[in-house]
Amino acid sequence: MKRALTSIVCAAGLGAAVRAGDDGGPALHTDPAGDALVRRTDVGADGPMNPLTNLPDLLELRIGPWDPDAPATDLFVGDWEDDDDGDFVRIDVVFAGVVNPPGNILGAQPFNPFRFGPSPLHGFIELDVDNNRDTGGECGSTALYRYLANVGRFGRAPYGSIAGRMARWGEDLNTLFGSAPQIERSGADFVVSFCGCFNVMVMNTFGDGSPATFDAGDTWLVRGRFFQRAGGFEEASGVFGGSFPGLYDPQINARFAHDTGSDRTTVSLVFPLTPAGAGMQVGQAPAPMDLNVANQFCVQEAIEDLIESATKPGLSPCAYELIERWRHEESDDHLEPADWGVRAIFGTTYATLQPPYYYIWTDTGFDDRIGDFDGSGDVGALDADAIDQQIALRDGGAGDADGVVNGAVQVPQFAGGFSVYDVNGDGVVNKADRAALGVSLPGDLNGDCVVDFADLNLVASYFNTSDPAGDANGDGVVDFADLNVVISNFSTNCR
Repeated sequence: MKRALTSIVCAAGLGAAVRAGDDGGPALHTDPAGDALVRRTDVGADGPMNPLTNLPDLLELRIGPWDPDAPATDLFVGDWEDDDDGDFVRIDVVFAGVVNPPGNILGAQPFNPFRFGPSPLHGFIELDVDNNRDTGGECGSTALYRYLANVGRFGRAPYGSIAGRMARWGEDLNTLFGSAPQIERSGADFVVSFCGCFNVMVMNTFGDGSPATFDAGDTWLVRGRFFQRAGGFEEASGVFGGSFPGLYDPQINARFAHDTGSDRTTVSLVFPLTPAGAGMQVGQAPAPMDLNVANQFCVQEAIEDLIESATKPGLSPCAYELIERWRHEESDDHLEPADWGVRAIFGTTYATLQPPYYYIWTDTGFDDRIGDFDGSGDVGALDADAIDQQIALRDGGAGDADGVVNGAVQVPQFAGGFSVYDVNGDGVVNKADRAALGVSLPGDLNGDCVVDFADLNLVASYFNTSDPAGDANGDGVVDFADLNVVISNFSTNCR
């Protein structure tokens, strides 16, 4: 079996986005089943968890233009639009097992995380409506709870250049906009929020026999500020009527529905895209876009405010960077939700209040991959070497919590602190993390995770042949070059 270093495709953390058809319709983003992990955020990693919690395991997200049959009475009955034009956007997010609406943990009082059941859903879906990574995001401490600040806890990095803005070590997390990496600049213009920071109201349990908790087979309609424009626009914005001046976060309904046959929970939201949709939602004629979030609201109104507010003078550096490029846009160009960029991070919470550590992250989506540290879309030798380089750089130094040169780096203040190179999430960056990538050691021909005499014997046994069993460098011939690979890496291991 050929043991030369090659790039591999990891199933874990691999997601995809597929359009329903060439004529439009919704986009489907998928995430592997069974990849939910426990990624704590509390220093000491000892905050109590509810033993009954079903970890949110993200499976898919469908987003696109939606045509409700009777929008004034039921937004969730209707059809996906066949083209890109529509007056509503619908988002369906599917999780394995039962997850219930979030209780109160952050800002919302009193602390009651399991108000609706033992498996509260927390997290954020970030929507890049203009597909521009340089517009949108969060300023201040809010950014610390979003995707770019936390995806590294899973040993994952997003594809593309946005990976340069993610936090790779816990020390990267701060509220200083001028510091790198700029986790604030996520590109998210709108956010679906299950933060636990606003009170959720139960609107309808549809005859649930145990209406105090959301259980298997239940369908609930709940109300809260689930669909929001990104908070980084607050300072520049002139909107009012939301939870705070400048925030575009109207009260809307979300539907939680568990199907016992598939054992999946689907969380759905429908939001007006246009003034026409805003009017239909309340059974009225479309109202002028007046920046009042408390009356008719829609995505287009929120975007028009961005375009107008982008020229406001005297903004802070963060607010200016996040909104300035909107000044040249047209709102009509960004009302095709199937084309929006989508990233997501989900999790649950602790059994007792652990401020400022509120969330236990469990899954991310969609274009990210475990071990793809450079955001190339592949996992291979360069990614494995990055682990070795970090160990060489930090071992025994200020960035190593044990301060001992021992071939490993103990993550400071774990699990408040973290490292993207800690692939297995045990709080230590070492060769076990390299092994977790599935990338073989140079010279390890028999795959036993150590370069030794057994590998030398394979080179000798197949010398002057083309047998891959002895071809350490993968050039198609077993010769002195392969012998040098084994000798150069002799006694190294990935244990």
